[in-house]
Amino acid sequence: MSEQADTETELEGARGTLIARTWRNPDADHVVLIAHGYGEHIGRYEHVAERLVANGAVVVGADHLGHGRSAGERALVEEGEDLTNDLHVVADLARREGPRLPLVLLGHSMGGLIATRFAQRYRDELTALVISAPVIGGNPGFTTICPTGSPRPPTSNINVSAIGDIRPNSAIVRLGQHGRIDAYMLSTGHLLADKSGYLLS
Repeated sequence: MSEQADTETELEGARGTLIARTWRNPDADHVVLIAHGYGEHIGRYEHVAERLVANGAVVVGADHLGHGRSAGERALVEEGEDLTNDLHVVADLARREGPRLPLVLLGHSMGGLIATRFAQRYRDELTALVISAPVIGGNPGFTTICPTGSPRPPTSNINVSAIGDIRPNSAIVRLGQHGRIDAYMLSTGHLLADKSGYLLS
């Protein structure tokens, strides 16, 4: 464990105990909540967390149900909403780390799917959503979220320096007032919003 990964917390999840990690930063100007991918654990994101801390964040993440050191049968996902509910419990921990700071949710792979669902349900709790290679393509339930041929909005007004490197097949979504968002799928130009600019739910 690095100096920055200074705390582990046990949280009560939908189907058992979740193990969360916090990388503190006394000078943080934002909080990043990480949702890891399928078959992974939050420890695999230590290098990401350290980079985010160096860029001004406090970082919080947990092993999903059935992953890492959290409860549950290994890599078994029986109910997706359990993962979203669990992420909300971890988000409460993240908000306690920086109650007045903007909250950014970063999800990779399956974590991108969970993060997208989280944003649908709890959009008012987020300042931004970052998804990397989200597991949403080809799923009929998500074709309305990422329609093919959506126009690509200009990206010149996005400041991603606080988040770090953004790789191809990633998206950054800025959440505004009343659920309005601007979304940028950096490699494909797909939007995560309908034409009115509201996150689909």
